[in-house]
Amino acid sequence: MTIQATYENGVLRLDQPLPLKDNERVLVTVHTKTRKTRSGYGLIAWPTGQDGTDFAIDPEFGKEECP
Repeated sequence: MTIQATYENGVLRLDQPLPLKDNERVLVTVHTKTRKTRSGYGLIAWPTGQDGTDFAIDPEFGKEECP
């Protein structure tokens, strides 16, 4: 489930209640809404002058390889 919250004075304040039982343990993953657009810039390198098309259409990297 995804819910919005605000971090304030060291505490996450949820925008709405969660459908959980008292003392139920959860795993929390936090994604900020102020992420920079270029956060993944530079993760894949290829020679200058190429646009990555060869890499994108290479059957070795087809959708079958993706989890």
